[in-house]
Amino acid sequence: MNKKEREIRKPTRIESYLIIILMLIIIGIGASVFDANIKILLIICAACNLILAWRCGYTWQMVEEKIGETVGGLASTIVVMLGIGFVISTWMFSGTAPALVYWLGALVSPNVIMVLSFVLTGAMSLMIGSSFATMGTLGIVLFSAGIAQGLPAGVMAATVICGANVGQYLSPLADCVSYNAGINKISIYKHIKMLAVPVIAATVLTIIFYVVCGFSFTSSGTVSMDAINALRTEISQNFNISILCVVPLLAALALCFLKTPPALALFSSGFSAIIIGMITQKFSLLDGFETAWSGFNSSILNNSNISEELSSFLNRGGSFSLADSIFMMVIAMITIDILGLIGVFDVIRDSLLKNIQNARHLTITTALFSSVFTVITTNSWTSCAVTTEAMKESYHKAGYVSDSISAVTAACTYMVEQFLPWAFLAIYSASVYGVTVADYVPWAVFFPFVTVITIIYYSVVKLEPYAQPEERSVNE
Repeated sequence: MNKKEREIRKPTRIESYLIIILMLIIIGIGASVFDANIKILLIICAACNLILAWRCGYTWQMVEEKIGETVGGLASTIVVMLGIGFVISTWMFSGTAPALVYWLGALVSPNVIMVLSFVLTGAMSLMIGSSFATMGTLGIVLFSAGIAQGLPAGVMAATVICGANVGQYLSPLADCVSYNAGINKISIYKHIKMLAVPVIAATVLTIIFYVVCGFSFTSSGTVSMDAINALRTEISQNFNISILCVVPLLAALALCFLKTPPALALFSSGFSAIIIGMITQKFSLLDGFETAWSGFNSSILNNSNISEELSSFLNRGGSFSLADSIFMMVIAMITIDILGLIGVFDVIRDSLLKNIQNARHLTITTALFSSVFTVITTNSWTSCAVTTEAMKESYHKAGYVSDSISAVTAACTYMVEQFLPWAFLAIYSASVYGVTVADYVPWAVFFPFVTVITIIYYSVVKLEPYAQPEERSVNE
């Protein structure tokens, strides 16, 4: 006799809020009080979400299918992350990173390395529209240069992470820009125009902040020219500093500018680095493959007198070094997607947002809702789409065009996703440079600058009056 098939239902409002609160308690108390590994806490959260899915009538097969879709959707990102680890280690193997640090140490003052890192990565991200490619190529070089000059890893990571994401707001080639414009049914260039004033203002403030910090670190003795010169000397003693060393970097940059898929650009650069390392540094092919997988090990230099400073700079990277971050990213996405499958986010959205008649509150409500929803979903794209759909009628009823939603949601959700320890972007950004999210967040001021200025700007400026749909053009 067949069992009666269970009816699938949406979770109740109480169930939806309770599961979110439970997740926040598990992660918050587990991490802060018991210092538990966040991956274990996410697995516990996933188990709680599975129980709710069962209560709502979902079978394991349905959940398993959703998990398959989630993991499959992350495949390209996982390959890119493996490519990042591959490049970091092979650029050490080829002498690319050591040579660039050697040259930058002579040409660039420690006072300006922070602001230079932000400006150069920002320029590259505007030109190619990819934060991943920028962080994995030029970002690694500038990060390494700053570390070699004695700056804290979290500080340098923040400068390149902020710079690499400038293009996510203003580059017409960035997928985030086209996505936000698309869901708001406006042109790419209108979306860029709406964010231009806040982002430019935030960029200026960030530059000022990094200039002040650079001089502060120098005057406090954190950065020592003697230490920099000693490191340069040791690099020259252990590596053949040749113009050939920049070939892997040039290959990566050329492929990125040609809009080659990031993973292909990274692995191509990495394999060219292995060849260059064999030619210029006289390393073996076997050492190159071992380095690409496990990370560079200064023991292959055959020098027992390598300083701790140089070893710390060199011994990093390898595709395997990102395995832990990849696992955490997959677990986090599975945990969140189970809630999406059973409709928890839909219930919360419908219960939170009512008709807002006061136009003065529209921008703040949009900012708060998109930020909270990003905390819950850990996905800025989902939050932008949900917020746009939920808020646009409120704008129209108040007599305003809803186009500013694209700017406000972009500003708020990108910041939250970069600052949330279990969010994909934060995990990715931290893992590229071997730091924790807590290490770089205090110095990543560009994101809150953009968010605060955007909210203030669209709370003060007069919003465009709403016209009938047929009177408006998507190409305006």
